[in-house]
Order: sequence, then structure tokens, then C-alpha cells
Amino acid sequence: MPHILMVTNKRENLASLARALGAEDTVTVHWAFKRSQALEHVAAYRPDLVVVDEYIGYLNNLEFIRQLLQVDAFVPAAAVSRLPRETFHDVAEGLGILAQLPPRPGVWDAEQLLTLLDTMRAAPGT
Repeated sequence: MPHILMVTNKRENLASLARALGAEDTVTVHWAFKRSQALEHVAAYRPDLVVVDEYIGYLNNLEFIRQLLQVDAFVPAAAVSRLPRETFHDVAEGLGILAQLPPRPGVWDAEQLLTLLDTMRAAPGT
């Protein structure tokens, strides 16, 4: 059962994605609205995926993901970003981000994330 942590300043930014993910009987969705709360959750529960909104407090999501990697370098993350894909790839290189999400991601994005998680679980050595 995938355990997904949604990290955002504003619940409504990720609400559609969370509803779509939560509609799956096999997925549990948790929320963190502060950087410290999110990092503590990751340390305690090691979610299967952390979805990070554009900003967490005063940090942009890439700065937050750098901190996340210090807590657990093996927890995959997906990041909301308005940047063009190539630019995002360049600035996020080395952070191991599983997916770039559009602002206010929804049902299609949830399906894509679940497919990526299934692919990761099926990979040898996982």
C-alpha cells in the first residue's frame, strides 16, 4: 500500500491530486504543512513518495528536497513546478526527483505517479 506525503503551504494546491490518490483503496495520503513537520514525518515513516508543492514556508521546493535528501536520500519526490521541462531538469539535476507536476495537479497526474511507483516497485533490487 503506497504511503504518500503531500507537502504544501496550502492544501487546496494539492487537493485534487490527493483526492485522486486517496480514491485508490491501496493508497494512504498524509499531509504536512510545515517544513519541520514534513521532515519529521519522512524520518519516522519513510513514505513511498513525497509530493512537494512549489513553496514550503519560505523555501522553494528544490531547497526543501535538498533538506529531504539529508533526512533520507532514498525517498522519492515529485515536485510542482511552472518551469519548462528542460529548465526544470537542469535546475533539479542530482536531486533524484521522480516527476515534475504542474500547478494544481489532478487525476491524470495521480495516475502517472501511481504508474511510476508501480514501475519502481517492479524494478530489480527494490
